[in-house]
Amino acid sequence: MVIIEHEGIELDYCTRCKGVWFDAGELELFLELGGMPDPAPFLRAMKERAEAVTAEKPRACPVCGRKMKKAAVNQDGSVIVDVCRDDHGIWFDQREVEQLAEALAGQSPEGKEAAGMVLHYLHDVFRY
Repeated sequence: MVIIEHEGIELDYCTRCKGVWFDAGELELFLELGGMPDPAPFLRAMKERAEAVTAEKPRACPVCGRKMKKAAVNQDGSVIVDVCRDDHGIWFDQREVEQLAEALAGQSPEGKEAAGMVLHYLHDVFRY
């Protein structure tokens, strides 16, 4: 993985699989940068959801090495991320950060603006 810092947020990016690791607190900063006024309830709800049923291979936390929980980002379960059980951070497979932004855009008018900012940030960082 390589470390990318942009606008005060440090991301760990895997050049092989194109996944992104947000250390604890970084996703909250990222969502705030995208215009979400208080991302804490959203993140808490995501972490507290039951383990998602998926055929995706379990992933180990890059910090502690423990198997992470598969958690649905949105209510319909179409976006599933890997969450460290010890709260070290969250892993997004390729394009899942974009899917998160799109899911947030569908939740409210403010979400559309936030999604646009998140996608702009991703474009700046990763040149999608």
